[in-house]
Amino acid sequence: MSNELLNIFDSLPGCYLVLAPEAPAFTILGVNKAYAAVTRTGEEIIGRPLFDVFPDNPGNPVADGVKNLTASLMTVLQTGRKHVMPIQRYDTRQPGSDVYDIRYWKPVNIPVLRADGTLQCIIHSVEDVTEAVLLRRDLYEKECISQQQLTDAVRTTQELERMEISQELHDNVNQLLNMARLYLELGLRTGTGAEPHIQEGHALVQKAIEEVRKISEALVHSSEEEQNLEAALEVLLDQVMEVKKINVVKQIELPDEALIESKVKTALFRIVQEQVANVVKHSEAKNLFIELSFRERELELTIRDDGRGFDMGQHSKGMGFRSMKSRAAIMDGRVLITSAPGDGCQVRVVLPASRS
Repeated sequence: MSNELLNIFDSLPGCYLVLAPEAPAFTILGVNKAYAAVTRTGEEIIGRPLFDVFPDNPGNPVADGVKNLTASLMTVLQTGRKHVMPIQRYDTRQPGSDVYDIRYWKPVNIPVLRADGTLQCIIHSVEDVTEAVLLRRDLYEKECISQQQLTDAVRTTQELERMEISQELHDNVNQLLNMARLYLELGLRTGTGAEPHIQEGHALVQKAIEEVRKISEALVHSSEEEQNLEAALEVLLDQVMEVKKINVVKQIELPDEALIESKVKTALFRIVQEQVANVVKHSEAKNLFIELSFRERELELTIRDDGRGFDMGQHSKGMGFRSMKSRAAIMDGRVLITSAPGDGCQVRVVLPASRS
């Protein structure tokens, strides 16, 4: 490579290695300054086999960086085409020691072909995404902790509600029935002239029946979405497309809805309502993607948009998101919300089909 080309190569803002297209060594033919800086190496690595310079971290028993990178480079050798790898964990050694630092990379391997179409070399490009991955993991762990705290709080609330219902049955309905029994017993003992006592007992029984009915209605309420969730979702999404002109791409795969508890259907429908409203009001999205499936006795819902997104650190604790998480927690489910400015928002919900 001429000095002029070397200067251009060194000046590139990306991080690049030039590799010989020979497996399994993939000898390093060149390294630019950006790559050397991010990996804390230098020109001394030129001429050495790639995986001698960058082995797997022996302290990580599940390290697979060498295996995955080898597979990608072999794909380039066999196809002569660029191969984009998913984000990889590939730890790097601290200079002059056997201590490894956790690193995450976004690698791309690009073939350089001669005029006759044969492979001359491979450009190995990486982007260090360690900070972003660790931040996302930290947010996820905090989200899980928050979700567990919410679940515990909801269960405590449920216990309190059960106690209130129990108290209502004991202190109100039970007392009404006891009084009715006393009036009826008095009527039986009185014989002639017992009618006023029997009427009073009858009135108390009627009042107890009414109280039981009120409690039952509060506990069991069959709404439209509980009867037919898929139809209710179709109506909601059709309304969104008609009113807001957002393109809705939906994929709903549900079995016989009799397998899904009615309250779970209601919780899921309310979550969809909440997030759709968020998208319509705030996202400026052109497309809304909704997937709902039923696998292994769990409902999996994903709502994704291509709107402007938001900073998770500032807006992930809004009332709407708390409401969605509360509804899921009540059903022993979970919600994961991810977003970034300019990258839309995704809400993923997993609910058991039945709480039994």
